[in-house]
Amino acid sequence: DPDPRPRTLAHMADDLDTIIDSFVPRQVFLIGHSWGGTLAQFAAARRRAAGRTITGVMLVDSSTRTSQYSSLKVRTSVALAPPILRLLGRTRLAKWAMFQIGAGLPRPLRNAAIAGSASRTATEAAAAEAELFLSEIDWLSEHPLRLDGVDVCVISGMKGSKIIAKIRRELIAAHQKIATAGRWVPATKSAHNIPLSEPELIAEQIVDMVDRGRVAAQESVLV
Repeated sequence: DPDPRPRTLAHMADDLDTIIDSFVPRQVFLIGHSWGGTLAQFAAARRRAAGRTITGVMLVDSSTRTSQYSSLKVRTSVALAPPILRLLGRTRLAKWAMFQIGAGLPRPLRNAAIAGSASRTATEAAAAEAELFLSEIDWLSEHPLRLDGVDVCVISGMKGSKIIAKIRRELIAAHQKIATAGRWVPATKSAHNIPLSEPELIAEQIVDMVDRGRVAAQESVLV
């Protein structure tokens, strides 16, 4: 249902925690792509600080540790995103765009992606998040997220046009910095949309992370 409250990271993390804790899990793994990865990182850091269960976090081409957001050009582009998203939602352009982006997916998956991402409700939610994006980024730059003791995996898209080559290099460097105490995995066939171009790579890393969590849990019991 539409939520009238601001779509801040804290609010979305509250919703995520409500779902997670309803299962009373012994282990929790959070995986997110792009801004969803930032939400996963935020929620994981907050659960860690509160002493709540968090086992691993996987960030798929997601990072806030770059200088690109201080650029006036980038900030202006981000500020224009909400009205553009709302326009796309009111027309068939959002569905057309998702149809093109998901062209390589099997039809059932492509239809599900269109239904979940291109509806009027979905584009309105995305616009509401975009309205707060810069203020959230600014807050995060002053409040680094700590994931000490949490299994971390960061997957980077390695491709990109020459126009954004500098931004891509910054993103990869930021990903490697986040993954210093974890694992950095290059997605050599992908730009930003790794879930569409290399879903098998993400699946492999998820299985690997869950296996490591299972081993760690067994070792802690033995100790």
